[in-house]
Amino acid sequence: MKKNILFLSMYLLVFVNIFAQTPDWSVNPNNYSYSMTVTGVLNIDQIELLQENDIVAAFVGDECRAVASPVFNSNVNRNIFYMMIYSNSTNETLTFKAYNSVSDEVIDLLNTFSFQINALIGNAETPYVWTNVELSNEAELLNYDIPLQVSQTVIGQNINITMPIETDLTNLIAEFSISEFANCFVGLTPQISGTSVNDFSNPIVYKVIAQNGDIKEWTVNVTKITNNSEFETEFVTIYPNPISDILTIKSENNIVKINILNSSGNIILQSYQNNINLSNLNSGIYFVEIFTIDNVFIRKIIKK
Repeated sequence: MKKNILFLSMYLLVFVNIFAQTPDWSVNPNNYSYSMTVTGVLNIDQIELLQENDIVAAFVGDECRAVASPVFNSNVNRNIFYMMIYSNSTNETLTFKAYNSVSDEVIDLLNTFSFQINALIGNAETPYVWTNVELSNEAELLNYDIPLQVSQTVIGQNINITMPIETDLTNLIAEFSISEFANCFVGLTPQISGTSVNDFSNPIVYKVIAQNGDIKEWTVNVTKITNNSEFETEFVTIYPNPISDILTIKSENNIVKINILNSSGNIILQSYQNNINLSNLNSGIYFVEIFTIDNVFIRKIIKK
């Protein structure tokens, strides 16, 4: 009996796989005078579909006006749908359906817009997103810093960072966080916090792309201080240096938090007081990260 049930189950599975068919969506371009192009990706239930047999189709009412399957684009390392939509007039309302080849189901998509002659929507780097669920539109660079930075100011979506005079700007790694579900790029290169290396000899533009395809750009400009002692006197003072036990920090602005970092950039002590007892630290070089209301400063100290 168990063998019969197993055989029947296997037969049904094979039967379904053999006779499951893709939708017979098709369009004859010769029947239409105008076209528009959409370059996009397909997101179903917050997961981007990757199968070459997946399909997205455009409709006006029940009439199919476009059919597209994904093509792998090695430049962006992503499966991209290149869709040509046809019409004989402008402003027709377009709706979309998708075929999920893995689950063998047709899915109604939320996307809709009007046909516009010769319009171009999306590209491989910033594709349009077809989806069946609401996606996040958050594309924020929540925080950003470069280890050992001396100061930072943020004006709108421009981040200005000052580094110590001896810094090699061509080989810096930033630490940052972005909105949930978003992705971050510099050019076509995906960015990973604490890993991605960039040349900051010129301003760098970070492109944060929300789950729904919305984009925000953040420009980071990194410079080196020209006179370390003069800069330090103007903003913060730390003493004594070298130090044996108590480190005192003074600032023109209120100090919010102070981190003590080892030579590898790891936080080993955190304080909210201007006087910090460092007597338990081993001899060596350390860095003091000072957070004020408006800026972040880094100072090097020597523990005797």
